[in-house]
Amino acid sequence: MRRTKWNALAFLFSGALVLAACGQQPGESAEESEPTGSEPVGSQPAESEAAQGTGTITMVVDGQITTLSNALSDAPTGEAYVGFIGTGLYGYDASLTPIPDLAADLCEVSEDELVWTCTLREATFHNGDPVTAADVVFTYQLAQSANCRFNPSICLAPFLESATEIDETTVEFTLLEPYAPFATAILPGINIDSQAVVEAAYEEFAGAAEGADAAAVTAAQAALDAAAAPEEGDPDPAACEAALADGEAQVEAGGVELPSRDDFNTGGENADEFDPCAYGTALSDLLGQILAALEETGIDAIAATYPLLSFNTEPVGTGPFMCEPGCLAPGESLTLVAYEGFYGGAPATDTVVMPIITDDIQGANALQAGQVDWKYSLTADAYDALKDDPNIKFAEYPDLGYFGLQYNLREGQLFADLGARKAVQYCIDKAATVDQATNGQGVPAEADIPPSSWAYNPDLQTVERDVPTAIGHLEDAGWTVPVDADGNATGLATRDGVEFVTDVYVRAGRPDRIAFMELLRDQVIDCGIQINVIEGDFSTVLLPLLTYPHIPPNASKPFDAYFGGWTTTPEPDPYALFHSEQCTNEEQPDLYNYVCYQNPEADALIDEGLATSDQDARAAIYQEFEQIMFDDQPYLFAWSDVAREGLDVNLQSTAGELELGSPYWAWQLKTLFVAE
Repeated sequence: MRRTKWNALAFLFSGALVLAACGQQPGESAEESEPTGSEPVGSQPAESEAAQGTGTITMVVDGQITTLSNALSDAPTGEAYVGFIGTGLYGYDASLTPIPDLAADLCEVSEDELVWTCTLREATFHNGDPVTAADVVFTYQLAQSANCRFNPSICLAPFLESATEIDETTVEFTLLEPYAPFATAILPGINIDSQAVVEAAYEEFAGAAEGADAAAVTAAQAALDAAAAPEEGDPDPAACEAALADGEAQVEAGGVELPSRDDFNTGGENADEFDPCAYGTALSDLLGQILAALEETGIDAIAATYPLLSFNTEPVGTGPFMCEPGCLAPGESLTLVAYEGFYGGAPATDTVVMPIITDDIQGANALQAGQVDWKYSLTADAYDALKDDPNIKFAEYPDLGYFGLQYNLREGQLFADLGARKAVQYCIDKAATVDQATNGQGVPAEADIPPSSWAYNPDLQTVERDVPTAIGHLEDAGWTVPVDADGNATGLATRDGVEFVTDVYVRAGRPDRIAFMELLRDQVIDCGIQINVIEGDFSTVLLPLLTYPHIPPNASKPFDAYFGGWTTTPEPDPYALFHSEQCTNEEQPDLYNYVCYQNPEADALIDEGLATSDQDARAAIYQEFEQIMFDDQPYLFAWSDVAREGLDVNLQSTAGELELGSPYWAWQLKTLFVAE
């Protein structure tokens, strides 16, 4: 079964998020409607005439805003764009179930689950043009192109055979094989673009790119790639530096603005020195897009240059709020105004202002001072400082995503034996460890699907700490553990003359992860296991470790274990992380199953889940898969964060009580207002 490594997953620690959860416009809550959702998002009246509000909502964005389009690849941009400006054929309800949005109803699916027929509701883009089947087909063809530059999680070449306009309001999608995430990840994840707007922006870009010479661009790109990404060996900073000037000249000749060098101060031990190879890689990417404009034609040329086109900073979307010319002040703020022609009814608030405040404490202070109404992410410290303020209320829910101790399962590694993994599981007090490490902001996890998902298995229970049982598991794996009369270890476990001693890598600068591993280290020594906690820089230590053959810098053999995290979309498909086909090797060195988990029974369930469209049936499949995860322990699943958002106490909805226990509490964005 053919899948990409990006399917519905991304590194939580890298910032390359697949889809932003908050801010994406979901549908009705499960309490208000059937799970399938017969009413499209926005179909209920906003009742904005009855609302007595300030006319403005101010929401903190905690990072720079980049591409306001399907090319977005970071959480802050996703928070600002998805649901406010852009919408898809489907949205989500409060239980993370997909329901119709721009689609008039759930799409009809053929018996073989290959053909999806979707009917559009009456809607317009922010420029007043009607949303037609041609726009939908155009958008999905961009996603289908081999040159797709959408967020990788929604590029469709491996899945989609064709998108066809049946009539002005009907689209037919034909899949290459049954693919259930088409409903749960793709239809909600792809925001519909205006074909006219995108094509006009491309013509403008292509005209400017005509000033570049294809041969010169190719040569500059080749020099950068040879230095920054050689086929053998490590990047060469001196060679990268030497190639930058020509690369910059060719980017400018193609009519493209150069990225700021300050954004590439990511080198050195403290990650504060200019990294010429990282900058060179970015230049190479831009040169590749310029080459596409010079050499490609049609949809493939547009797809390749999509992130560079002008609508990325002045988008023309379909959502309840619109971006007027000059709406984005780079590095400062984004200002959106209500779109009165929104298909779900006019928004209850006239203006949404999104100041960019990257410092968490400053953002929390602004909320407490009444300068902002909504901060969508609060650290534990910020929450503790705000929790008793009567002017602030909180959305609080288990976050999508999880952290865990990830074991290298290859033969010869210390944790290749199930007994060793079970020993760690039973040798720690997980609940207390999570609580202390996260300052109460973590919910213990026992498998890879978080509690907020419809596929979560509630039957998995955290085991109690039991040192004799833990030692018994080690002994089952062939280790000898010296114990006292009470069954507690008095020294290190040994096997074939080797002591159970290993290094575990964790990202530097992440105190909750480091604290968890240090607390775990102090407990497993009681079971004869010695763990050394090694803090490492992400780009220079952890990325090499996670790439085949998985040998950390300054080491001579592959890692035994690594502590890190993942974030997911509402689609629970575990293929990329746990299917045997995704195990890294020399031919596929940088996939996400770098622990090389291989279990035929698990593979069969993953394949079955991808080919099953009924959500209840899929939930049962994934819950069975979760039981295997619990039994096999490829990771010691640690916790999912408790996500908290801070809100002005007067932030309300014209549709009724806000469901602040759901990640999608703001699903009815058009109904939100701040009462006076």
